[in-house]
Amino acid sequence: MKKATLLLLLIIPIIGIGQKVYKLKKNQTAIVSTKILLLDTLILDDNSTLKIANAVQAFTIIAKYALIGNNVTIEGSKELIDTANQNGTNGLPVTIDCKKGNNGENGKKGIDGQSATDIFLYVRIFSLGSLNINCSGTRAGNGGDGGNGSKGANAKVLSCAAQPGGKGGNGGNGGDAGNGGTVIFNYTFIDDFGNYLNNQPTISKVSFNLSGGIGGNGGRRGQKGEAGNKLPGSTTDPNKYVEDSKQGLTGLNGKNGYSQTIAVKQNF
Repeated sequence: MKKATLLLLLIIPIIGIGQKVYKLKKNQTAIVSTKILLLDTLILDDNSTLKIANAVQAFTIIAKYALIGNNVTIEGSKELIDTANQNGTNGLPVTIDCKKGNNGENGKKGIDGQSATDIFLYVRIFSLGSLNINCSGTRAGNGGDGGNGSKGANAKVLSCAAQPGGKGGNGGNGGDAGNGGTVIFNYTFIDDFGNYLNNQPTISKVSFNLSGGIGGNGGRRGQKGEAGNKLPGSTTDPNKYVEDSKQGLTGLNGKNGYSQTIAVKQNF
């Protein structure tokens, strides 16, 4: 909060320098990769979306004149990049006599979610339809499933008993979710000439989502491999299978993200 206030104090003295207009047309979506928009005029038409690039950690708009249409979104939530296969591989089949089954590989931890961008808005509003500011944290990726153990070697006369199957791999833990972003919304309503309105409207049509993301689910445990076959014939065969393998452990769920704070002020 202190950093945001300091930033505003540094920028306000030069707000009159630029003659900049930023406009999104109806139904248009644009991705912004800059950290600051210092504007004379901000126009966000109906159903438009201003999306902040993933790399931007904090985003500020300062606008002396803002026209905001209906169903407008400022999107500070980030996309989860979760394309990797987190599952463990199954144990390879046994091809050698008297060998235990191969263990399944452990699943990998899920990808952590990303925390939302912090958004600081300082706007003088001429018209306002409805605005949604989304700074929710990203859901985390699920942990990978553990691989299954392979079957143990069969019993062999005068050589070995039936061998145990391989152990199942542990499921990977779910990733930890991203936290919601912090929002400052500092505004005043103005008339056609840029003067402050004596009777300031409410901002009941501005909604905020600052919730933390949901942690990823733990991966499924791998199944133990089947034991090798005992020698055929006698039920008292001393070479019967006597050792048991184990299933893997189910992965733990990841942590949910934290919801953050909003400060709504009317003194810009």
